[in-house]
Amino acid sequence: MGYPVIISNSVAIEPRYFGSVAYYAAVAACANARIAKGLLYDKRAKQIHRTSVVDTNGPVTLTLPVGKPHGIPRATWADVPLSAHGNWWHVHLVTLESAYSRTPFFEFYIDRLLPYLCADTVEAFTSVQAYLTSLDALIRSILSITTPAELTCPPSSGLSRLSPASASADMADESGHHPSAISPAFAALERDMASLAAEPYYQLRASRLGFCPNQSVLDLIFSLGPEAPLYLSSLISSHTASSTCCSVSSRHDEPSVKL
Repeated sequence: MGYPVIISNSVAIEPRYFGSVAYYAAVAACANARIAKGLLYDKRAKQIHRTSVVDTNGPVTLTLPVGKPHGIPRATWADVPLSAHGNWWHVHLVTLESAYSRTPFFEFYIDRLLPYLCADTVEAFTSVQAYLTSLDALIRSILSITTPAELTCPPSSGLSRLSPASASADMADESGHHPSAISPAFAALERDMASLAAEPYYQLRASRLGFCPNQSVLDLIFSLGPEAPLYLSSLISSHTASSTCCSVSSRHDEPSVKL
């Protein structure tokens, strides 16, 4: 399916561990949103390696343990290894089974996720960047988002500190496109999508817990299956309609000028 486009120019975005519904709605609404290879490592960026799922008693946070890039100045996420701490892959898989094994589409999709949640995962992926980019490509495939997952940007570009106006020639991808650097336009779009993601869809425990908005995109995929892209598309359309209404309202509210 084709998603409505809100941002038509190329944008470089940060990776996410099973990113939220709003994150993937924003990705789908961009004609070319790709994960930046040169994003500088920042230990405060918890959103990159954390996600939230709805378990028996409500939302639960799953954290992807990461190592430290020892001795590497200006390290990027491509320099940060996955950690094997606590056999996290087993904990995460058990949590997903507890949270979603009774959802309509869990059995249909879980096998595709197993290579990312097994004992071999840490050795199979050389870095957090490699792991999250590969995982993102799978999620995009499930959601029928056709943009390639990764954008080639050199570590020296310092993407995490650039504004759109600062994007330079060394940030061009293989096809010569210049992304807007990580940030304002995409971040603002994701925030807008987060507010729209309060629109309920089927959740297994909604009758008891109420609807839990903007969880991991896995919540949407396991709950709606092949209809997940339709939900994302509806959020994008709602954003477009809201923006159009605001624009028209703003023009109508302008004071008239008497000549």
